[in-house]
Amino acid sequence: MEEDQTQVLHEQGLRCSICGIAPEYNDLKSLHVHEIEKYDFHSGICELVDLNLICKKCHSFHHMGRTEMLSTKVQLEELIQHFMRVNDCNYFDYKDHYLEAQVKLGNLHRKPTFEKVQYAISGKIPYKEEVIKQLKEKDIYYDLPSSLGLHTTKKSNKVIKVYKKHGTWNVECNGYVKKSSISKKNALQEARNLIAWNDYDTNIEVFNVNGDLVKTY
Repeated sequence: MEEDQTQVLHEQGLRCSICGIAPEYNDLKSLHVHEIEKYDFHSGICELVDLNLICKKCHSFHHMGRTEMLSTKVQLEELIQHFMRVNDCNYFDYKDHYLEAQVKLGNLHRKPTFEKVQYAISGKIPYKEEVIKQLKEKDIYYDLPSSLGLHTTKKSNKVIKVYKKHGTWNVECNGYVKKSSISKKNALQEARNLIAWNDYDTNIEVFNVNGDLVKTY
């Protein structure tokens, strides 16, 4: 819905939440609304936990199969350069990430063990009640147990840090590394997922290789 995009555009400051680019006002169509989803491949449940505003280039990597089919060689090279610049990595790091994504994609294509896909919503999204109503009408809505959905009380005693060490980006929560990735973009996404899934009321602190705080989300 166009209204969804307009609301998310203004809520997230008219800039890409991954690379930080802020296009001119007459080029806001280059910013896309991307769903952050959590999948349960055993039961066939897709849980929408949040909406992110990301630019066209960053969004391309979330749908790489389609991107490869529709992009020219020059366009793909530009996207790879964008990936390396955003994630502060080299071409070999990019290829490692690409192969890692291909393995995950292969897992998605395995024969399902469930009869149909159902959709749940735990995040705060525009027109949430209307979306749930439409899902129920199609008989594909899954009502999350209270222990899995939104918590009634925000947890604010968490410190989420993202930093690079020995060529790997780590996601740390209260001193414990929860996730690791060779991609800064993936690490930031994992940090956002960690906050969304656990309903933490906190920010993400990003550090450079020298240990200096460079950005807070």
